[in-house]
Amino acid sequence: MLDVVGKRGWYFLFSGLIILPGLISLIMPSGWLTLDSGLKAGIDFTSGSVLTVTFHDPVDQVDIQERMNELGHSEALIQRLGSRNYFIRTSLLDDPDRPGSGPSKPECIEQGLSERECIEQDLEKFLGLQRGRVEFESVSPIVAGETVRFTFYAVAAASVFIMLFVWYAFRRVPKAYRYGISAILALLHDLVFILGVFSILGKTLDMEVNSMFIVGLLIVAGYSVNDTIVVFDRIRENVIRHPDRALGP
Repeated sequence: MLDVVGKRGWYFLFSGLIILPGLISLIMPSGWLTLDSGLKAGIDFTSGSVLTVTFHDPVDQVDIQERMNELGHSEALIQRLGSRNYFIRTSLLDDPDRPGSGPSKPECIEQGLSERECIEQDLEKFLGLQRGRVEFESVSPIVAGETVRFTFYAVAAASVFIMLFVWYAFRRVPKAYRYGISAILALLHDLVFILGVFSILGKTLDMEVNSMFIVGLLIVAGYSVNDTIVVFDRIRENVIRHPDRALGP
């Protein structure tokens, strides 16, 4: 039988070697060593605009990126939906508070076009965009901030209910509150592990986090709690069956 408990020190070491750099990456002062602190937030958590576009003919993603670079939007994220359909995510278009906001091409300025209209005109001219099949939406900084805040509230509330549920489920075991607290600590360990890894990836590979990242965190939280309860349930059975027997070395 594999001695998992006996080798727990190695597991703690492995976990610590990843979590410690991740925590430093998350909390270190902004700009320290020319790196920003925390996660690299995507448009969903800052602000920005999204265009869902369709072209007459199949278009290469690289060609779209080149046109966006030409239009002053090198930060644009291009996601393929099909051979002729794409998501284009940019910083907030026509934002008066953003330096350099507005159309960058002289002909667009002469025609009095908005930044969005300039992008659509350029993509139509060079890549065959179907102007009538463009969907556009923007996320303001206020909405983005509310998304982050409500996400935090949801995770905090779920953690409280998880602790209370585990405490109640293990009420027949002495000091049942320890199981609830341990479940939350295990959950925090797994979430901090993921947050730290993505914080490092954001600084080294420019990997951004978006709304799907939150979905992933919630999935990790669900599996973490499920696995913890499965293990604790076996411990509860052994504690009730053999109250005088030690469960560890």
